Amino acid sequence: MATAPVLGGKKTVDLDDAVFGLEVNEPLLHECVKAEAAARRALKLVEPTDLVTQHANALLMLADALEARGLGADAAAARGEAIAKLRAKGNLAAVARLGG
Repeated sequence: MATAPVLGGKKTVDLDDAVFGLEVNEPLLHECVKAEAAARRALKLVEPTDLVTQHANALLMLADALEARGLGADAAAARGEAIAKLRAKGNLAAVARLGG
């Protein structure tokens, strides 16, 4: 088991090899970051418009990218915002498909 120093002190903490011993798949991580950047660009394009469905789709793309990066809470927030936009537009079929 690996250890790491605690910032500002002389203590160390044990790092579980099941988590910290894994190799990072750099090409996959790079693709996830590119997907997140593309989703954020799509959001910038649709935010000033009244294209609610496209805005929701961009939020869902962002949620998928964030989930792939392991950022579940941020992904859930983006998905929730997309569902709220679709519900406000009255697209209840899409809301139901998304489990909202």
